[in-house]
Amino acid sequence: MDAVPAMILFVPIILPSAVALGIQPLTLGLIVVITLALGLTTPPYGLCLLIAASISGISVERAFKGVLPYFLVALAVLALLIIGQDVFIAIPKAIFPAVF
Repeated sequence: MDAVPAMILFVPIILPSAVALGIQPLTLGLIVVITLALGLTTPPYGLCLLIAASISGISVERAFKGVLPYFLVALAVLALLIIGQDVFIAIPKAIFPAVF
């Protein structure tokens, strides 16, 4: 499933639960976008990875080996986002204090 239809289907269902658990909507948006981006680059159904491998003429395995460092960094950012959401919303909170 592509990212936009997944967001249209799942975010309205997940948002009330996330807010009830104390997760900021901005943080939830970041989590959803990062996880959907990771899903589009993960074999065997990663559409972006399959298209990139097809265009470049290399195998999916070789393409994923090239993407793996960036994938691991994105996983680390996602873990940090889940652990410390206040760090990621510090700048928007400083700029727009009335919103948060």
